Amino acid sequence: MNSKIEIQNYLKHLEEVPGWMGVGASNLMLAMDEYQTSIQTNKDYFEIGVHHGRSAILFGLLAKHKNTSLSVCDIFDNQEANLCKAGKGDLQAFKENYEYWIRNGKNLNIYECKSEELEKYISGKNFGFFHIDGGHTAKETFNDLELATKHLSKGGVIVLDDAFNYRFPGVAEGLNSFFTLNQDYTPFIIGKNKVILCKKDFYDEYHNYFDQGKGIYLDTLRNQSGLVEKQKYRGREVLIYRKEKDFVLKSRNKDNIEKNQ
Repeated sequence: MNSKIEIQNYLKHLEEVPGWMGVGASNLMLAMDEYQTSIQTNKDYFEIGVHHGRSAILFGLLAKHKNTSLSVCDIFDNQEANLCKAGKGDLQAFKENYEYWIRNGKNLNIYECKSEELEKYISGKNFGFFHIDGGHTAKETFNDLELATKHLSKGGVIVLDDAFNYRFPGVAEGLNSFFTLNQDYTPFIIGKNKVILCKKDFYDEYHNYFDQGKGIYLDTLRNQSGLVEKQKYRGREVLIYRKEKDFVLKSRNKDNIEKNQ
């Protein structure tokens, strides 16, 4: 099946997989992927924090059609380690959901562990797209961001979830600590419950593309988000995608509906 048809079909059924990433956030991820493909950034994907696989399946579909890989990390059934009770991973549910939508999981690597234990498994590996939605304490957020910088390919991006979610203030604290100690990274997008970072060397490229560029998913994102605001954050202009026009999807986990962007 054509990759765009397969992805659009998945987006139509997104709410069938428990999770919080909505269509608006999905199109933001797709627009990012669209641009990275055009500049030939290494397109191996990594996700910390899987839950039941809603966002991982989207990345898996992209990896499948590019013949690259998706690696994921989650504590899954070890919920004693879930300090902030942010999500509740289920390995069996994830595998079933992934198999249903991907059909071929040969490019999938699963690390069932705390993210602080990942280094021994991924030493020497790099990824062009790093999605972080794992532990939500300040320490966990900071450590995950630090890990991502060690394994980010040239021109890669780090996408952090829940940075401004009032229910998880530790994420904002961890992000601010990271910026204090990592002056060579900068945000360029805030929106859909995400903050997206890149190395300062690539800020102009990414900012200009999302501000003035053209792309199928970028145009869709603009149509959904309406006015894109510009604000200063950490000394640079960031693009802020509003959510008023999003097609917000209800999560099966109603206690966490605030996360659904």
